[in-house]
Amino acid sequence: MRIEELLKMPLLRSLRSLISLLTRIPVGSQDVEEAAQYFYLVPLIGLVEGLAISLAIVVLRAICENSLMASSLYLVAHLAVVGGMHLDGFADYFDVVGSQKRGASAIPILKDPRRGTFSILAVVVNFLVSAVSVSVLLESLESSTDLALYLVCAYLASSESMFLTCFLGREEPYEGLAKSFSRYSKKSESLVKNLAIYALTLLALQVLWHSHILAIFALLPVATSLITSRDANERIGFVNGDVLGFSYETSRVSALVLAALVA
Repeated sequence: MRIEELLKMPLLRSLRSLISLLTRIPVGSQDVEEAAQYFYLVPLIGLVEGLAISLAIVVLRAICENSLMASSLYLVAHLAVVGGMHLDGFADYFDVVGSQKRGASAIPILKDPRRGTFSILAVVVNFLVSAVSVSVLLESLESSTDLALYLVCAYLASSESMFLTCFLGREEPYEGLAKSFSRYSKKSESLVKNLAIYALTLLALQVLWHSHILAIFALLPVATSLITSRDANERIGFVNGDVLGFSYETSRVSALVLAALVA
């Protein structure tokens, strides 16, 4: 079978659509409906993100002895691979949280394209905590393999938290980007497939890296999604793309802090 024919297979074509939609990796395919239908594959997107970013950090570590500089460049690598979509959602939803508004009063704040004080502070803290956590990892871990696996686990957990938040949250009442993702994620077969992929990916990492920390990473997206979806359901009444971005970034930063604490 030729490569062109292989890439046109439904599963691989859908995976390419997910990669194109959720990252900045140029794979040349983007079908939102198809990506939503196969949203249960999102742990594999986290795996791709983690591998790409960890490779960049390992190379930076080899050529840059200053861990603070290398950790600052981690943010560049993160934005280059993932883009700013999740960060934008994180900032938007944090504006709503900071405003303490609920229901109909919160929606205009969520949709306001201007940045408020709370969102700016949230992004600054996000960057600072991320950079410091990666700096600690660079200083604490001598093995580049351990460093890479910590980062891979962080992105794996972040991507999984989006699916679980979508599954647990109420569907948005308008035709936003997340509506199709929410509809497909709530199907029982999608949940089973997603959890199986996430568990098998963690199991494969456990085989490569015998560490108790993987059990904590396995639970992190569950905790993040439970808290985020419940807050969104009560605060704005539904889960949309901004909430998913908030869940992703919260899980990613939490995973990096956790890794820094146990490294």
